[in-house]
Amino acid sequence: MLSLFRTNQILANVLLLAYIALARSSFLFVPSATIFKPQGIYSYEISQWIGTQHWIEPFVAALVVFIQAILINVLCFRYRMSDEKTLFAGVFYILMVSICPDFMGLSSPLLAVTFIVLAFIELFSSYRQGVASANIFNVGLMLGISSMFCFSISAYLIWAFIGLSILRKGSLKEIAMVLVGFFTIYFLVGTFYFVLNRYDFFWNEQISKNIRFLNFTGENNWISYGIRIVYGLLIGLSIVSQGFYSSKKSIQVQKFQTVLYWSLIIAAAPLLFQSNVGTQNLVLLAPTLAIFVTYHFLQFDKQMAEAVHLLSLAIVLALQYHSLLGF
Repeated sequence: MLSLFRTNQILANVLLLAYIALARSSFLFVPSATIFKPQGIYSYEISQWIGTQHWIEPFVAALVVFIQAILINVLCFRYRMSDEKTLFAGVFYILMVSICPDFMGLSSPLLAVTFIVLAFIELFSSYRQGVASANIFNVGLMLGISSMFCFSISAYLIWAFIGLSILRKGSLKEIAMVLVGFFTIYFLVGTFYFVLNRYDFFWNEQISKNIRFLNFTGENNWISYGIRIVYGLLIGLSIVSQGFYSSKKSIQVQKFQTVLYWSLIIAAAPLLFQSNVGTQNLVLLAPTLAIFVTYHFLQFDKQMAEAVHLLSLAIVLALQYHSLLGF
């Protein structure tokens, strides 16, 4: 199956739809008890739009995951993140965000990931450009939009500043451009709610109710612990394999990898101040981890890669259907 995605044809991303249908099929048979908890004003508006029609959530989530997987593959293609061009990064991203029934529905972090990946693309585009004002502004703009879905994404401003220092000089002028881009969306959205005489509501829904110290929610069972262990192992593997990832890579790719490493660190910020932090917040790590996992699979021979992938897919499906399978 993995061989279908060993291609450099970007149009082959349409195959990801079939893969998503398989990897996220459990929502048809195993209802999720997870409630969509808005962590930003845009998430709130989407939750209001859905209302009591919760059956639509898995379909919207699947579409969001499909778009995100394509964006991750575009990032890998455009910036030559690996010597061999494949669609593996999108495949592994789908697996990581489909690991259990609780991931089948919508969540604020999942919606926020779309614009985080767009921020990656804009930041990488600024590398070695004499004039990159538009890209740098767009980094802040994308992070601002992302934070409207999940307020804790505001911490990614630190990541943007670090990224600029790695890829460029990181001058005060460029830092100001990021901040202007970020606060532009707050100004526009805040003005919209002010005109509607609902600014207090905007402030509460976007900022006040989303700031809590170490505010964790969700069930603590063997499934949630297992998911955390899986993500923890992948993070550990990424850290330990840093030298392997950068081996024989160009200076440009090494810099991009360093920027991605910092995104893993900054993604821990929600633990500190975001309210309603749950297992679903782990999806913020998935885009970066998917790229790093791709490096390992490209080193396997084709038979080994197929075997490990099928085992991973089987584990994901087993976790999704565990209640029906009786464990």
